[in-house]
Amino acid sequence: MSKIYVKGASISVVNNNDEDFICLTEMVSKIEDGGKLLERWINSKITVDFLGVWEHYNNPNFDSNSPEFR
Repeated sequence: MSKIYVKGASISVVNNNDEDFICLTEMVSKIEDGGKLLERWINSKITVDFLGVWEHYNNPNFDSNSPEFR
């Protein structure tokens, strides 16, 4: 794991199978009401739709028949 620093926020970067992943909660930690911003983004229909499409193309075990992705 490594760290990047953006506008005073220390953000963890994890590498898994040559792909980098960042910690979203750390990314919004220095923003006023950052947790609420992240919560609204995660709960938006557009984000859920995007995650369903991403899983469909990248996860062979993904069950797109679950109620969240119909």
